[in-house]
Amino acid sequence: MRVRSYDPFRELDRLFAPAQTRPSVPLDVVRHDDRVELFFDLPGVDADSIELTVEKRELALHAERSFDVPEGASTARTERRHGAFERTLLLAENLDVEDLAADYVDGVLKVTIPVVAEAKPRKIEIGR
Repeated sequence: MRVRSYDPFRELDRLFAPAQTRPSVPLDVVRHDDRVELFFDLPGVDADSIELTVEKRELALHAERSFDVPEGASTARTERRHGAFERTLLLAENLDVEDLAADYVDGVLKVTIPVVAEAKPRKIEIGR
């Protein structure tokens, strides 16, 4: 008899569908047994412009990068994104959004979200 193993991240994989209205922020997701780590690329963004909110199971990121042209100069070419950036993610129910933590280092915003205890993988002993 084949027993299907429980994957607490299945719902997380299914629900990471962004709702995009402005340029989206690139994202990497790393899963561990006890937490999920999200890495958002925000190069050149001032940490004070980053706003991260959680309401119910929706994680919303808003950030801005300014591009100031010195007085008397003009741009010859602009390829880097600037202005407002947004990313909204629907988080799985098995994540503990109350204990979410975030750090911003070297242009990367790292968000750590613990997995609720009931959803963590556990080994089942088989009696003989």
